[in-house]
Amino acid sequence: MKKVSLSYNLDPITAQLLTELITLPGSKPHYSLSQGVIRYDHRIYVGKGNNLRLKIFQALHLSPLGGHSGQQRTYCRVKGLFYWPNMKVDILQWVSECDTCQKIKIKNVLSPGLYQPLPIPELP
Repeated sequence: MKKVSLSYNLDPITAQLLTELITLPGSKPHYSLSQGVIRYDHRIYVGKGNNLRLKIFQALHLSPLGGHSGQQRTYCRVKGLFYWPNMKVDILQWVSECDTCQKIKIKNVLSPGLYQPLPIPELP
């Protein structure tokens, strides 16, 4: 939880949210503060600082626990525990840039069919 609290200090938007929750509890709907950790609908709010978001993605996608699951499954895993603004966009981008996923996952497109030879030109 210390890394989560540290991520709040390095992100000015989250630091402002934290001060609002301390000074006026209940001013932001869906947000709560307990033991120095911001929660959004009972999920841990992660600030932008100290690459904690990327570490969470790596733990839930790149590790054997995540198993390089697809975009939607990774998003659902992260969404069940954590929250940050534009989380879905970040996760979809990270999964689309995952090197292992690019090499292993198959593409769901039709086969181009048999090769057709080009006609032989009549003039040079």
